[in-house]
Amino acid sequence: MAFRPNDKDIEFIVQASKTHRVVVTVYLDRPAVLAPIKQYASAIIANFGVNDNVLFDRLFDNKPYLAKMPFSLPDSMDSVQHQASNLPNDMKALYPFGYGLTH
Repeated sequence: MAFRPNDKDIEFIVQASKTHRVVVTVYLDRPAVLAPIKQYASAIIANFGVNDNVLFDRLFDNKPYLAKMPFSLPDSMDSVQHQASNLPNDMKALYPFGYGLTH
């Protein structure tokens, strides 16, 4: 659910962001804590299992699309640990349910 300290993927993103714009695509089969990469990524794309060809076609063509989060992404593990699982929308979210874009 969260990246571990000294995670190699985070280190790669940090280094790459020093000289390039970084677009990160993250496969999400459940909510994850993405706060550690937010400051280094120009864009974060939530991927829910779409085929890579479809993903890249959608990113680089000019066809309209709608992308919305089906669940909230927590801003920290502390938020996850202190949420009341029986209450909706009680967690501090980095990206709330329904967050997204239209192109």
